[in-house]
Amino acid sequence: FNEESINYIRQGRDVFAALNDEQGMARNTYHLAFGLALAEGTDLNEALTLGQQALEIFKKHQSQGWIASVYGMIGYIHWLRNEPEAAIAACEQAIPIYQQLEEADYIPELYGYIGLAYLQKRDAQKAIKYTSTAMEEMMRSELYDIASEVYYAHASALDMLGRRQEADDYFK
Repeated sequence: FNEESINYIRQGRDVFAALNDEQGMARNTYHLAFGLALAEGTDLNEALTLGQQALEIFKKHQSQGWIASVYGMIGYIHWLRNEPEAAIAACEQAIPIYQQLEEADYIPELYGYIGLAYLQKRDAQKAIKYTSTAMEEMMRSELYDIASEVYYAHASALDMLGRRQEADDYFK
């Protein structure tokens, strides 16, 4: 994401606001928050605030898929902010919603982020538990488009456990 794309998303959100389309505005707010989280040098506080705004609207409309997506994004933002407890809590909110919706595509990545959050807490045992679950979920559902994120999380946990050779295999 760059500044130009973020500005277009802001404009789209304003259009939905003018149309009194809360869900459309919330979707754009979600994309804006995620764009800010992914862009370098942006304000993660703003991203988190926007994510929470979108979450409230989606909860109001009981948009379960969007609620799960926002929880996952909020978890990612908290992980970026080095707030592991909040990252874990948010990701753990998303997983059962995705399970209920039978949308397994997002679950491995969430387990990976939980594992990375436990690495921030310096808890290698819990980290490896979650990254191993992420690996299993990814392999079971054949979701290889997220493999790099899951491999990174798992390799990082292995490395913290002193299993450098195994970690190097995943880092490669």
